[in-house]
Amino acid sequence: MLSRNEVRVPLLEIAAGLVDDRRMSVDDGLAAVRLDPGALVEGRYRVIRELGRGGMGAVYLAEDVALERRVAIKLARSELTWGLTRFRREAAALAAIRDEHVVAVHAFGHHEGVPFFVMEHIDGEDLASIIAVHRRARAETPLYRAIEIIAEVARGLAAVHASGVLHADIKAENIVIERGSGRAVLVDFGLAHDAHRELGRVASVDDTLDGTEPMLGTPQYVAPELYWNDGARPTAQSDIYALAVVAHELMTGVVPFDAPDALSVLELQRDAPLRPPSELRPALAPLDALFAAALAKDPAVRPATAAAFAARLEHAAKEVAEEVPDARISDPPSGEIRASDVPRILVIEDEPIFARLATRCAQIAFGGAPVEVVTVGSGPEAVARARRRVPQLVLLDYDLPELNGVEVLSRIRALPGGEDTEVLVVRAEAEAAERWRFGILGVRDFQEKPVDVDILVARIADLARRRGLTRRDLPAGP
Repeated sequence: MLSRNEVRVPLLEIAAGLVDDRRMSVDDGLAAVRLDPGALVEGRYRVIRELGRGGMGAVYLAEDVALERRVAIKLARSELTWGLTRFRREAAALAAIRDEHVVAVHAFGHHEGVPFFVMEHIDGEDLASIIAVHRRARAETPLYRAIEIIAEVARGLAAVHASGVLHADIKAENIVIERGSGRAVLVDFGLAHDAHRELGRVASVDDTLDGTEPMLGTPQYVAPELYWNDGARPTAQSDIYALAVVAHELMTGVVPFDAPDALSVLELQRDAPLRPPSELRPALAPLDALFAAALAKDPAVRPATAAAFAARLEHAAKEVAEEVPDARISDPPSGEIRASDVPRILVIEDEPIFARLATRCAQIAFGGAPVEVVTVGSGPEAVARARRRVPQLVLLDYDLPELNGVEVLSRIRALPGGEDTEVLVVRAEAEAAERWRFGILGVRDFQEKPVDVDILVARIADLARRRGLTRRDLPAGP
């Protein structure tokens, strides 16, 4: 029996340019065309560096010279005739989809006879990396945030299916959390299928293990019917199954079925009953029924659409045990500026002295321009304030009463407009090692305490400039 690592699983690069080279595998003798840094593609895209390579080609970070923005270029492997057909299908599939949770394609062309396409560059971390760091730290991912991420991807997947495309390779590595916004993005459509076209049968287990056919997808995420029903093809329900596996992994730290070798994994997918996720994490009890349906052996039992899966997730989110405690907030003083066009900064800090310092620094950073600064001392109060009006900037202390900073920001991100909020996490030096906790939210800006006034003013000015709220001539951060 072949080991799990010996099975030919196509390992396709993450289309947005986020590739962990340790997970990348390329067949010997299949050298992709390489682009050197500084090379100009189609007279417009200047290559910065290679991001990774896989079974279909290589991905490069590049600068769109005309539009002055960074993009990702995916260059095909010219040696694979069958691969070029699939490559064109991937480009066409992505170009037909318009959704913020699906990586966008900007252009398609040829470089020295080799096809390529240009994509949105997603700067961030893939879910596999985020799950791995939580697993190493023996920490659970914030449940509210995990549900929101899967719901976002499900909505993106609904747009994919509405375009007549099936992803066919959904897994944790192919979902990226964007730095800054926390946006969840579905990437890597290298195995995408046209739902309306006859594509031939999926390889059977026997074909895969004897080497005559490559495996479709990664064993832990593959719906059982795709390998045990001869002639089965990917469907919306097989994509939903794979996304439910990702959800299980994100919320519990483990995939529902795993084993040392690929065949054993596929047998578990086919035969083993699903253990209720709440046995691994009690707070998941409201989601047990949804997981049982989405991971059902029979595709007909699964949610009919990805949109239905997202709706059921969001409904269950209201019942999870991490609901925000009620917070009473009083109306602001009559003199407080409340015009909707005035920038709002929410300072979430339970130390009164630092809260006053942060307020003064924010006022200085805006150079005398009108700005509304609201300070709160607890997580529930912060969430309540944000629900009344989403702030453009947040200064966030991690260690808060009742809800920690990650839990608070999870809820702010889920509010309409919350993904655009710029965040500066201010932490004690002893807590700096826990920055990884914020990767699931896309946070990229941190400041350790104690902090110099000039430094804090400059950091706030940087955030405000990035959000388009202040003049360019204000002091820049260190």
